[in-house]
Amino acid sequence: MATDRPEHQLLRLSITRRFAPAGDARVAELLAGPLDWTYVLDTGHRQQILPLLDNCLSAVGNRAVPSAPLKALAQRVAMIHARNRQLARELARLHRAAAGADIRLLSFKGPVLAVTLYGDLALRQFGDLDLLVDRASSPRAEELLATLGYRRTRDFGFEVSFVNDATRIAVDLHRALSADNFPVAASFDDLWERRQKVALEGGYAETLSTPDVLIAMCIEAARDAHLGKSKLAKMSDLFHALRAVSDIEWEQVQARARRLGLRRALWFGIQLATGVLGMSAARKAGLDAPPSRLRRLLRDAEARVLQAPGTSPPAQRHGDLFLFFLRERWRDRLLPYALRVHRLVTPNVHDRRVIALPRPLAPLYYLVRPVRLVRQYGGACEKRAGVVGDSPPDLGPRARPG
Repeated sequence: MATDRPEHQLLRLSITRRFAPAGDARVAELLAGPLDWTYVLDTGHRQQILPLLDNCLSAVGNRAVPSAPLKALAQRVAMIHARNRQLARELARLHRAAAGADIRLLSFKGPVLAVTLYGDLALRQFGDLDLLVDRASSPRAEELLATLGYRRTRDFGFEVSFVNDATRIAVDLHRALSADNFPVAASFDDLWERRQKVALEGGYAETLSTPDVLIAMCIEAARDAHLGKSKLAKMSDLFHALRAVSDIEWEQVQARARRLGLRRALWFGIQLATGVLGMSAARKAGLDAPPSRLRRLLRDAEARVLQAPGTSPPAQRHGDLFLFFLRERWRDRLLPYALRVHRLVTPNVHDRRVIALPRPLAPLYYLVRPVRLVRQYGGACEKRAGVVGDSPPDLGPRARPG
């Protein structure tokens, strides 16, 4: 593996040592040699696995670790644990409120993964709460969050971000399992029917079944890889989910992935996690011959996980091809472009601010919209062209029409 620094080996073993033959012995060997502990702690923090690192050192024996980094690690992990408990209590409060308002709410990632996959709230590092609701109930769920002290900050279409200014807790309310550039036709009713209940800090949360968790994490692994945001923490989640799935559940995973057209995404997520962690895949995704381009994208994603920040993400180098080749059905490949065209031509609140038309004349907004977009983006291009002279304007990443 390209990232063969001993510090990287220690961080990976913090995740896999319980499943790796002679894992603890290898950790002891690494601790006996020279290690850059500042790099270990900084990288562990950036990769969001400090609790696992602390647990690993405590289990194997931390006498070889210098006192200063050991103390710094203990302090950071104590703060993470305290924050985890606060977030878990808040998640339980949100579920109680949703049940009282008759809103079906599913939690995923965050505290529920710590409990279900790691068996301990303290072993997973997370910073916010993620909730999934069906689109029809999304307005009511947003109103509920507002009554509970949350302020709406951003709307990405498939998810809406909120923050509680008093507690500094952020909540992402998901209307779908994935973004519009990688749409997945997963039924919320089906996810709800298969849900499981998890005890949390004197309360509970309802979350996805383990097979659905694995599929959702493979979708997220693809999205993160596309954006160059893959982290060891997500690889750890995926690896633990893969280990937690029983033989019967694995058959369910494969059947659902086939039905949703996600076999390539399932293969990609499994190969990425096990490749980065240096472990053999305990399960086979049933994809015998992935496209060669997809294998190249996989190698690129693997190399980036422990790479120093600053290099351009795959989204800039490969564009939409990354997600295009992850889909095996043509209708799934073309759907994101259809949605993009639909958003481009459909009038929105910004167009209605240009001119107020009575309801019978509302179709005329389809004529207002192209004029407004030409004025908005055409003017920006002219300004940029004026700055750089005769050179063509650099529009950067694809802009979202307002």
